[in-house]
Amino acid sequence: MIPPLPGRDLTPEELELLVHDLAARREEWQELVRYDADKRWYECLHRDANVDVWLISWIEEQDTGWHDHDVSSGAVAVVDGALVEERLVLGGPPHRRELPAGEGTRFDPSHVHRLRLADGCVQAISVRASVMPITVSRNSPSTAIFRSASRPRLTKNAVAASRSATVMPTWSKRLMWVMGARSVRVVASRGSPGVHARPR
Repeated sequence: MIPPLPGRDLTPEELELLVHDLAARREEWQELVRYDADKRWYECLHRDANVDVWLISWIEEQDTGWHDHDVSSGAVAVVDGALVEERLVLGGPPHRRELPAGEGTRFDPSHVHRLRLADGCVQAISVRASVMPITVSRNSPSTAIFRSASRPRLTKNAVAASRSATVMPTWSKRLMWVMGARSVRVVASRGSPGVHARPR
């Protein structure tokens, strides 16, 4: 299912090509798709020391919540339905973009964003790939501040058996994110333990 990979971290452009290539080969993964009204559903299509690839379904008002990606970059391709991406912009309102089937988005470590099912859309399917399995701090903004009911539970599993050393985030100072007229203070701690998370 996954084309031959170069055995290194993929560039954002390569990640984008990978998710769109997989999205176009629907017959290879269609039978794996499930829908869950309580939370977004996930199926890991591939994982190695350099890249994670996930198939994700969306239904009703499912939403990732606001989150960051630690040191990871990645890409998302929408296969069916439509998603909305909102990205935080310091000093201004979030940037909003609708992603219909056939389109997608890329993210890098600097992005704080959320994805949700588009208004009026009943369900959607997306393919997501990221370099190195994402880790989050227990006290990072993505787990402590912007919680989403549809977000999957964290697990205590190791990052990946093939990646013995992973950089864990250490939120060591206070951050202030300004969103329109509201300010959200993120109080962080030094050296918070890391845990592996499913895709956001």
